[in-house]
Amino acid sequence: MEQFGRVDILVNNAGIGDTVSALKKTPEQFRSVIDVNLNGCYWMTQAAARTMKPGSSIVNIASVLGLTTDGLPHAARTAAR
Repeated sequence: MEQFGRVDILVNNAGIGDTVSALKKTPEQFRSVIDVNLNGCYWMTQAAARTMKPGSSIVNIASVLGLTTDGLPHAARTAAR
């Protein structure tokens, strides 16, 4: 805001995953993925929306892992997307 004076668009595209099976994942490992993929998206959206003017846009990018795991061990990432 200091440099440009406004926010016209926010693209929430950050996401992390891990290769730990859901049966072996610790609560800390699960939370770390949720904190970036779900909570990070929410808090960035809230911060940007507070300053956006009409006509601005927020784009949330989802992962295909929200539809299928394709056999990959990404339980937390799938839950967040």
